[in-house]
Amino acid sequence: MVGDRENLHYVVGLTGNDYSVLLDLDNFNKLKDLTRLKLGLTINGITILRDDFGKFQKALDNFNKDRLDELAEVKEIEEELKGKDDIKYFKNVIEILRKYNIDSQGFFEYMRVKIEQEEIKIEKIWKEAKESGERRYLRCLIFNFNSKTYLLDSDEKILREVDKEKLDKKHFIFNPEENQYDYYGG
Repeated sequence: MVGDRENLHYVVGLTGNDYSVLLDLDNFNKLKDLTRLKLGLTINGITILRDDFGKFQKALDNFNKDRLDELAEVKEIEEELKGKDDIKYFKNVIEILRKYNIDSQGFFEYMRVKIEQEEIKIEKIWKEAKESGERRYLRCLIFNFNSKTYLLDSDEKILREVDKEKLDKKHFIFNPEENQYDYYGG
């Protein structure tokens, strides 16, 4: 593993006589490539530093050939609603994502990017997964928009208006980075 100086994030580096490539599979600054793959989109978490014979670039170009950078359905909704009715836009994107049956992590990452693209400040929280059979937490987020507070629930894959103070503190954990939790074997 090597460090990427642009964002102090660890990435996997491959190097040889003819090439040097960085693989940032969780694509720290953008939508994660694993989620992009599940949705059939282009991958873009690969930085080619040196490729003397072009084999990595060719492989990447071939893989991305005929793939879209964004879901066609989402592009259509963006044109219709983005910047006009952002909450309706987010809810429509959620309905589109439900059709692709991506996991809670992919759902969270995709929607986090969409919300942050609108320059909306988010607060990350954790929610205990009730149906998992083990003690496990899923990432969710809260944000304020037009004097209302919204919860993006990655477990239920919904966006709903909430009163943050009334959220069940047994199932939602705020400021997870400031808290320490006993190791639970997961």
